[in-house]
Amino acid sequence: MKTFLTILSFLFPIVGVIAYFANKNKDEDAGVYLGAAGAGFVAGIVSTFLF
Repeated sequence: MKTFLTILSFLFPIVGVIAYFANKNKDEDAGVYLGAAGAGFVAGIVSTFLF
């Protein structure tokens, strides 16, 4: 489930932000979701300028 949610966070950064805030007290790896969301956001911006 974590891998699926991490990939989903990369593709749709808002999902990563929501997953981070939903799991920040329960899951010790909740920062991964926020990191994937940030990476997805940056990748989207870079791909906009390149293509």
